[in-house]
Amino acid sequence: ITATDENYTSENGSIEIPAGSKTGAIEIQTKRDNLFSPSLTFRLKVVEVVNAQILDSTAIATIKNLDPMPIASVE
Repeated sequence: ITATDENYTSENGSIEIPAGSKTGAIEIQTKRDNLFSPSLTFRLKVVEVVNAQILDSTAIATIKNLDPMPIASVE
């Protein structure tokens, strides 16, 4: 399921990946809705680099659901 702007805060930012490294990490502010749902995905796009080459400009990010699964009971 694809995330929307209701699920995370859309921002521009930067990341520094040291020479010799192939990966880096950024933090994305997510929004809680207190509703159980499957994990959501969205795309991150690299638009500018310095002293590097872009091989794949898009990454897929996953927002894991932290809300508890509802429990049904029958009496």
